[in-house]
Amino acid sequence: MLLFSRQVFQRKAEHATLIWLALQLDDGAGLVMAGQRVIIRLAGFPEQEFGYLEGKVMSVSPVPDAAGMYVVSISMPHGLMTSHQKTLAVQPVMTGTAQIVTRERSLLRKLLNL
Repeated sequence: MLLFSRQVFQRKAEHATLIWLALQLDDGAGLVMAGQRVIIRLAGFPEQEFGYLEGKVMSVSPVPDAAGMYVVSISMPHGLMTSHQKTLAVQPVMTGTAQIVTRERSLLRKLLNL
């Protein structure tokens, strides 16, 4: 199940480790936990050509900000290596869409819609 898809990302270097910050609406925030897989599709890098990035949820802010958004910190264990085995160049700000996988399902379950 994909919990959210937002076009608000910011990348920052912190101790030579890539950390991404994503904003999430209040809807479904209780389903997001540390360790969950995150699929990141970047603007300016078409998925058909470059693939997507994969990360893991590090933490979720305990309370929303003034706009009702929760900040989700995402670690990038593979750095900027995409699913197509291409390494993307680091840019000061990179925007895109994040999808947090809150429940893994097998292909058979997806086909049967279970």
